[in-house]
Amino acid sequence: MLLVGCDDLEFGRVMADAAGHCQSEAGRRLLLSAAPATSRADVERLLDETTEGIAFAQMVVAANPISFSLLPETPAFLAAFQAGLMPDKEDIARLGEFFAVDKSARKALAQLTPARYPRLAELTAKLADVTELAGDFARKFNEEGEVRDGASRELKELRRDAARLQSDIEARIRYLIKKRAPDLAEEIHLSIRNNRLTLNVPTGVLSRFKGMVVDYSGTGASAYVEPKEIVEFNNERQHLFHAEEMEVRRIVQEFAREIEANRDRLAGNFEIFAQLDAILGRARYSLSVNGTRPQLSGGGHIKLRQAKHPLMLEDFIPEDFNFEEERIAIISGVNAGGKSLLLKMVGLFALMAYTGLYVPAGEGTRIGLFDGVFVNIGDEQSVLNNLSTFTAHVGFLRDLLEELSSRKDHPRPALVLIDELGTGTDPGEGSALGYALLERLRELPAKVAVTTHYDLIKTLGEKFSDCKNVSLAFDEDELRPTYRVLDGIPGKSFAFDIARSEGLPSMLVDRAHGYVDSAEEVFTEVVGGLRRKQDELESEIASIVRERREYELKTKEAEEEKQALRERERHLRRRLDDLKRDFEVRVEEFVGEAKRRLRKKLRDSAGRSGLEVASEFSAEVRSGKQSALAELERELGLTPEPGEAGHVFTVGEKLRLHSLGVDGEVTRVDEARRALELNVRGKTLKLTFEKAAEMLRTPEEAPTGTGHLRMTRAQREELRKLGAELDKEAGSGLLTTAHQLDIHGHTADEALPKLEKFVSDAILNDFATVAIMHGVGSGRLQRFVRGWLKSCPDVASYREATAEEGGKGITIATLK
Repeated sequence: MLLVGCDDLEFGRVMADAAGHCQSEAGRRLLLSAAPATSRADVERLLDETTEGIAFAQMVVAANPISFSLLPETPAFLAAFQAGLMPDKEDIARLGEFFAVDKSARKALAQLTPARYPRLAELTAKLADVTELAGDFARKFNEEGEVRDGASRELKELRRDAARLQSDIEARIRYLIKKRAPDLAEEIHLSIRNNRLTLNVPTGVLSRFKGMVVDYSGTGASAYVEPKEIVEFNNERQHLFHAEEMEVRRIVQEFAREIEANRDRLAGNFEIFAQLDAILGRARYSLSVNGTRPQLSGGGHIKLRQAKHPLMLEDFIPEDFNFEEERIAIISGVNAGGKSLLLKMVGLFALMAYTGLYVPAGEGTRIGLFDGVFVNIGDEQSVLNNLSTFTAHVGFLRDLLEELSSRKDHPRPALVLIDELGTGTDPGEGSALGYALLERLRELPAKVAVTTHYDLIKTLGEKFSDCKNVSLAFDEDELRPTYRVLDGIPGKSFAFDIARSEGLPSMLVDRAHGYVDSAEEVFTEVVGGLRRKQDELESEIASIVRERREYELKTKEAEEEKQALRERERHLRRRLDDLKRDFEVRVEEFVGEAKRRLRKKLRDSAGRSGLEVASEFSAEVRSGKQSALAELERELGLTPEPGEAGHVFTVGEKLRLHSLGVDGEVTRVDEARRALELNVRGKTLKLTFEKAAEMLRTPEEAPTGTGHLRMTRAQREELRKLGAELDKEAGSGLLTTAHQLDIHGHTADEALPKLEKFVSDAILNDFATVAIMHGVGSGRLQRFVRGWLKSCPDVASYREATAEEGGKGITIATLK
């Protein structure tokens, strides 16, 4: 693709920003050197990669980071691993970092499915499997590039012998110091000179140590002596070091030959990692600018929706620019009104799309496919070539016409962007030249956008159907630009108005206004009429859009309410199913649990009959049932009918609960939740106002058809039999089976209400011990249960169940 003058678009700064989102220098270099693609297939491929890169970064890499920051700058580090060369520690460490990148990348790429990420899968399918080589590296070298002791059996033995010998030498030296200079023990210390162990001894006591003086200190106050007693040991130490060095060299060179044999595969992986980092860099940049994937148009159509300049995101007012069917767009308006920025943005968005970047714009943004981009903005070229602005401008136009004329039959147009067409010379001649140029460009394969102040050039937008006027709005009352793009309306410079507002004498401005040609006055009137019609049309469109949005909002609210009702119904059905299952479990447990509790009460009943105890027990059961029903009604969101509960409850009030046959005292009243708590024989009973009012009624007052469970005649007879049976079995041992709660497969949110209710019921029923079955699984549910038990004030302790009790999947809790 031929690019002329595109440096003025500041595309290099955009690519530098994008490259800053790469993690490796290799990825940054790739992105900085990327050239805009020329074919539709290549552009689509680049945009597909960015799209997949965004999803991959958010859904996979966020949880499994790839260590691209460790990727070496170039694959040149592999050159150190050749026959006859000895790689140094830095080269080996870089190789280790490369293997770390490979390992982290493979972990993330394991979740890359071709169906979801076809482009990335195509790229990474070429990765060579070097896991065995990486494993061999990890066994032989550490992260600093040093050879590990276990790299070979010989090396391990040599280093072990050297360490043992070192220890022996140090012990002998300490003995010599203690024997020959005990008074100077703190002044004499061990040192290494020429890789031999020596003593650093003050020169005044050298005579006490027989041996070779190896060196002197810088001041001459001390000398380094190798005592004759350790000469042989130092010789042996040197021999071990030499043998170790030779073994290390052998290991490194042997591994270097493996790397050399696999160099092409490793270099290929390096290039893939660099490309993948560049793709993720494009993806992260696209997210950072809140970008949208542009649609590509083979017909050269350009449509910008709520577009922002990528280098001015914070302060830029979003702009819409429709430039689709027309060949030429003439942009006009006041100075500093945003004309040049809009022109630059058109070219910049095209180049960004061609390199695979999303553009900071809204959905529906379209970018045409062009075979070249020609830009003429500013006068930097005139300064460099020692030419006048107009001469440089004409030179650009000459080269442009020659290039476009040579590709007259080319299937795709070129994108041409010219700022201030015809400036730099006499306004009359410059506007005429610009007019003629645009007429010629209409005949050539080009999509042209220009900015101008010349009214003659603006008339093209009204004369030809393939030309259009576009202006940047200006607030005539405030005399400031609004940067809103007005489609189909030419702009005026407002030079006289601005001059007057800036303090230029009115007499001078009026005189200048009188010099304006009458034709220009007519043109100004036409522009004013068009602008008024444009405002009226936009007002009507805004009204229609507003009405449509209100209708859509009402429709959406109705649908949301309908969906909420469906969700509420599903929730209640799930809750009903849970209650059914819970009821079935409780029915099965009731007889056994009742016997255990009744036996305990009988033993503590001070001679009362089993029937009396059973009757008292039934009252407590009813009390717990009533509390549970009240709690259930609250959970299901059931509210009483108006006027159903008229009793006003107060703290300290004494109540007779006829349905339970017991007395209670009100300890807490919650008006917000319409609930209260009663102290009944030392137990706390929670009731709604409605349930409490119902329980206050005498049997004669109780309404018929109540949903509360009442004991049948057969059940009362069974209770009498149970009391008689307990009288016979008085004094016998209690049942030891702890009450159990099964929450297998529950989430913490699902388990919490069941756990709270279960423990409350257990305390009410005087259970000493309970068992909670949560299973093993991932351990998450077990940790939640034990954390809750630890924080519960009613739990004395908890422990893991023994093997006989069920093992790790069960927690046993002791209640206070």
